[in-house]
Amino acid sequence: MAQFASAQLSGSVVKDALKSVFVSITDVIIRNSELLAGSMDKSTLGSGSKSNIFYVLLCDWGEDISAKAMWRLARLTSYFIMHRGFSIGIGDVTPGQGLLKAKHDLLDAGYSKCDQYIQALQEGKLQCQPGCSEEETLEAVILKELSVIRDHAGKACLRELHPSNSPLVMALSGSKGT
Repeated sequence: MAQFASAQLSGSVVKDALKSVFVSITDVIIRNSELLAGSMDKSTLGSGSKSNIFYVLLCDWGEDISAKAMWRLARLTSYFIMHRGFSIGIGDVTPGQGLLKAKHDLLDAGYSKCDQYIQALQEGKLQCQPGCSEEETLEAVILKELSVIRDHAGKACLRELHPSNSPLVMALSGSKGT
């Protein structure tokens, strides 16, 4: 299968519509149907805001041009999925050894901190947050710690997973799945 740069693919979506026209949309620059700067992602292709490429095409060049660009993008993505495929296998959702170790380390450190908070409460050394009882303060600090663990685990996943991992691609692109 032929390899294309994203600039070439973006140009094929908006070709003819943007001949000798300069468009600047949220850090994306297109001139003569060629992507000069930026990247075409969910926010520039159709985030529902008035700063996406299809809205600009609709307002500046009419519904026919905008519909044609949408049709080209639909064909392009359909072709890509038809030839490359997009599925999730057991290998995509099974964590590797590095990720398992990172998770284990994060959980050990987090549980240790939570145990310290519980011990401080039992000894009467837990400083109450404004407007909270000791139990409410304990709940708040433990929830905060769990949130930190979740954030660090997500960053570990981003470091460990291959960029072509299907669940990662769906999460980063904002896909809701079906």
